[in-house]
Amino acid sequence: MTNQSLQAWYDNYLATFNAQDLSGLEEFLAPQIYFDWGGDMEDLDGREAFFAFYRIAWQHFTERVRGTVLAADEHHIRALVENTIEVTRDWPDSPLRPYTRGEVIHLKGEMTYTLQDRKITRIA
Repeated sequence: MTNQSLQAWYDNYLATFNAQDLSGLEEFLAPQIYFDWGGDMEDLDGREAFFAFYRIAWQHFTERVRGTVLAADEHHIRALVENTIEVTRDWPDSPLRPYTRGEVIHLKGEMTYTLQDRKITRIA
C-alpha cells in the first residue's frame, strides 16, 4: 500500500469506528488484536475483548475520532489522532474513569497501529 492508499484505508477504518459498526470493524481488526491503553486501564486482548468494551462504552458516549497518517508502511501506521467524546449517559464505574452525562472530552495524541495483511493487530 502507498501512503495515500494507507490514508484512505485508515480513513475507512475511522469512519467505521465512528459509526460504531462492530460488524464492519471485523474487516479492519485481526481476531488477535491487542489494544494497549498505556496503563490507563486494562489492555484489551483480542477482538472480542475490544468489542465487549465498546459495546458497553458506546452505551454511554459517542466518539468522533479523526486521524492523520504521519508515517506508514505495510506493517505500521503512525497517526496523529484527535478524539471528541460526548457523554450521553453517566458511567461511574468505567474502567478508564467516571464519566458524567453532558461531559465533552477532547483528546489528542499519537497512536501506532501494527498491521498484518491489512488488519490491525495492535493499537498503542
